[in-house]
Amino acid sequence: MIPVKKYFLFVLKFIFALLLINCSGNQDYKVAESPQKIIPLKIGDTIPEITVYDEAGNPLQLNNLISEKPSILIVYRGIWSMYCNQHISELEDIAQELYDMGFQIIAVTSDKPEKVVEMKDKYDVSFTIVSDTSNNAIKALGLAYDARKIYWDMLLVLEENSGNKYYILPVPAMFIINKSGVIMFEYVNPNFKIRISPELLLTAAKVTLQE
Repeated sequence: MIPVKKYFLFVLKFIFALLLINCSGNQDYKVAESPQKIIPLKIGDTIPEITVYDEAGNPLQLNNLISEKPSILIVYRGIWSMYCNQHISELEDIAQELYDMGFQIIAVTSDKPEKVVEMKDKYDVSFTIVSDTSNNAIKALGLAYDARKIYWDMLLVLEENSGNKYYILPVPAMFIINKSGVIMFEYVNPNFKIRISPELLLTAAKVTLQE
């Protein structure tokens, strides 16, 4: 028969272990089998704690950046994608209008920091771009999918640009987030060729400011 004291200590250790598992952060976020099967965060959800990296490779808390002012959060795949290049260029064209409304713009990419610098130089980008080579952000946002089946012929390109062999990509997305980290509007399309238009983005930004 197990002594009461030892049994009590065993139960406490078991409960503590469960608490550690439940508070383990982003490690358990799932990766979808395809772009069509992702389950993104929805309007009204709060952005969880996410670690990303700046151009020098230093860790940043995305939540701290978002808390500074209302944010336009853009998620794009990488500089290797012509559609992402066009999207970043179009976003820069309306960036000043968004700044004038009181927004900041933060873009998240699976590219490594060196490629972030290359993208910013290529389009003279004025807004913040952070690297998500660890896939923390795209998993936490519910945008991550396994790219191996779709991009089997581009695995070396993905590896070169991301600096890893995870072969995970995000479905391109746009979130409008308030300073509390709550999603006020979102645009997520599994068809990577279709991005939110500048006109729709500006309209959505104006509407969210009135809410």
